[in-house]
Amino acid sequence: AFMAVSPFLWLVAAAVSHFTFRFVDSFASFLYTLSSRTGRKIQDISLRIRDLLRMKETLQEIAGQCDGHGGTAECPILHALEGPVSCHPNHNPKRSKNL
Repeated sequence: AFMAVSPFLWLVAAAVSHFTFRFVDSFASFLYTLSSRTGRKIQDISLRIRDLLRMKETLQEIAGQCDGHGGTAECPILHALEGPVSCHPNHNPKRSKNL
C-alpha cells in the first residue's frame, strides 16, 4: 500500500541527502589533497635520499684518495669541499654540486 509522506519528511530527507552528498564530496576532496601532498613528500624524500647517496659516494671516492699524510694544500677532501674549479670566468660556485 502507498503511504503518504508529509512534506516535512520530504524536506528532512532532502536536507539529509544534500548534507550527506556534500560531506562525502568534501571528504573525497580531502583524501585527494592528502594523497597529493603525501605523493609530493615521498618524491621530496626520494630526491633527498638520492642527493645523500651521491654525497656518500663522492666522499668515499675522495677518502680513498687520501693517504692521511701530507699537507692540507694537497688534501683531496679539502679541495672537494672548497668546490670545483671554475669552467668559465662568470662561474663561481660556493660549494661542489656533489657535496
